[in-house]
Amino acid sequence: MANVNRRQFLSGLSALGMAGSAGIFSQLVGSSAQAAGSGYKALVCLMLTGGMDHYDTILPADDISYNAYASYRGALLSAYGQGYGTRERARLNLLNASNISKFGGQKFGVPDDLAPLQALFNSGDAAVVGSVGPLIEPIGRDAYEAGRGLIPAQLYSHNDQRSTWMTFGTEGTVKGWGGRFADGSMAQTHPFSVVSAGGMTPFLTGDEAYPYIVRPNGPVPMVPTDTNWVLPSVYRNDHTRAVLEQHLASHDIALGNALSRDLARMNGRAIDAQKEFQTCWNMRTQVATSFPTSYLGAQLQTVAETIGMRNLLNVPRQVFFVQLPGFDTHSGQPTRLSALHSDLAESVRSFVAAMKELGTHDDVTLFTLSDFGRSMIDNGDGTDHGWGSHHFVVGGSVKGGAIYGDIPPPDLSLQNYTRSKGRLIPTTSVDQYAATLGAWFGLNNTDLTAALPNIGNFGQKTLGFL
Repeated sequence: MANVNRRQFLSGLSALGMAGSAGIFSQLVGSSAQAAGSGYKALVCLMLTGGMDHYDTILPADDISYNAYASYRGALLSAYGQGYGTRERARLNLLNASNISKFGGQKFGVPDDLAPLQALFNSGDAAVVGSVGPLIEPIGRDAYEAGRGLIPAQLYSHNDQRSTWMTFGTEGTVKGWGGRFADGSMAQTHPFSVVSAGGMTPFLTGDEAYPYIVRPNGPVPMVPTDTNWVLPSVYRNDHTRAVLEQHLASHDIALGNALSRDLARMNGRAIDAQKEFQTCWNMRTQVATSFPTSYLGAQLQTVAETIGMRNLLNVPRQVFFVQLPGFDTHSGQPTRLSALHSDLAESVRSFVAAMKELGTHDDVTLFTLSDFGRSMIDNGDGTDHGWGSHHFVVGGSVKGGAIYGDIPPPDLSLQNYTRSKGRLIPTTSVDQYAATLGAWFGLNNTDLTAALPNIGNFGQKTLGFL
């Protein structure tokens, strides 16, 4: 039987214990926090679950590139309608990139559903990072197809590649770079340093950091003390609730077994943290900004209002996680992707407006991830799994209005693409993408190296978008 230490054991139990019912994996350390650097900063990870088609998100807008693109995607473009509908070149919303000259005459645009993101890009509040994906070391098509060089395990697998983006390991890896960033930015991890409005995720788990879970519309009730069907309030069970809560918190229980003591302490701190968060939530000033009524809109509104509670919670650094599912578009892409794009763009626009309302626009950076990109060659009215992709970074500290990394021309003879289906081989690693975010967050080189296992294999460590 493998050796399991106390922390590993408790991490496994946390999903079943009071920490899980409170929505928090409570720390076994104190809750006082000391941030690296001064002032407040937050990172917001937006996972586009399923693999967003980057080719159908940032499109070529010059004649030569667009015609080449259309030659590979004729069936899919036709599915958008006669003249290609919202993907018609003349209808694209141009990204006026300040560094467009480096792309050799290429121009880029986004469809109408992403017009709010185009506006953020052109105003300098957003940037695009092109051709980014999981890499162990730089690699081109010839080396990849000949089996030379190291590549991430289980390419093109949803669960494994989603995990690799977040943790640098395949499905089952339990610690992510968001959690490790929280570890590195604090002398002692604060119970609200990592917060998820999008459910449990390994992205927010570190050596000390464990995600506090909130619902898209606020705190998770403490079961069983806060749930009426367990102890109905109509029967005036306030005293019973208090006794049960005290028992579950285990503050006055002396236990001889070390694991029992740790689990009891975990339960107690989960209850304390949930009560603290609920108290602050009840005192919060709700943002006036209107958000979409979608799942993503509700998540980002909760994140915005949690950021608005930063002084009440006394937390100087936070990492958040939200997600928008539905991007596995093997079929029906014209309808499905347009709706997802609209939700994404409107929700992010509202979030930026809320950050400006709170005066935290310069202190909060939102960035997108996805399982992978998708194939250049379509399969009719959809696309298949890919590798590299293009992503958005949004916030007041972003050096916006520019494209970082690379967006190669749509020419499948280039080393940038696999011969099979024209999958984009990334030229920028997730490590470099993450290192740029982590350096802004306040991590030093030692912390970044500890959090990002492959960063030493790349000459350029950060990308300069912050």
